[in-house]
Amino acid sequence: MSSSPGRPSTASAGGGGGGKSTGSAESVKVAVRVRPFNEREKASSQVPVLRMAPSAGQVTIRAAKDAAAGDTKFQFDHVFWSMDGDFATDLDGNPPATQADVYAVLGRPLVDQSYTGYN
Repeated sequence: MSSSPGRPSTASAGGGGGGKSTGSAESVKVAVRVRPFNEREKASSQVPVLRMAPSAGQVTIRAAKDAAAGDTKFQFDHVFWSMDGDFATDLDGNPPATQADVYAVLGRPLVDQSYTGYN
């Protein structure tokens, strides 16, 4: 069972290609990008509470204090991991997403569609 984009998921989703992109070219796509830690976060030795699996289009928020509560999973059309340093790869082993990666997946198709009359 999968959920709507951005909604908690009750089961793991499979698949590939950077997410669960389905539907026609006119459908709304929901994407999320995790930014790298800023200098303050790095200086205080923070660790990410998110895990991302781009091939499944899934973001998992780890249960921090109440481990019995379990992790919460969210499903998106596209997920982009942009952490660096010790956390430079996502769960699929991919390097951090660049702005060019985000543009190639989201921006370029939007520009192309605008030339065919979609907006």
